[in-house]
Amino acid sequence: MVGSFLLLRCDVEEPPFSVRPIQGSSLAPDSLRSELLIFDGQQRLTSLHYAFEAPDEPMRYTKYPYRFFIQLDRLVDGKEEELVVSYRADQVGRWEDRGAQFKERVIPLTAVREW
Repeated sequence: MVGSFLLLRCDVEEPPFSVRPIQGSSLAPDSLRSELLIFDGQQRLTSLHYAFEAPDEPMRYTKYPYRFFIQLDRLVDGKEEELVVSYRADQVGRWEDRGAQFKERVIPLTAVREW
């Protein structure tokens, strides 16, 4: 479960507070103009962005970027709470191609946007 988000509708020209992009996104802060601002939930959205987009930057308090995967064997084994796993980006080369992913029954979360 992700929880809820609180969005604030505002004037594009005069937002009520300084606007910053979600960490890890490629948006320049001076290009941000929106009618809706994230008032509560930015940390959750940042985490989701990191898991699904896999930027090449370390997560907070780590030295390495991480990648997130769905391990289908855990679903079959009834371990839904352990379904999503993370590994350091420099340790997942064996799953770079779809054939290896299929063989080991893993799906990178970055592939979800292709569905």
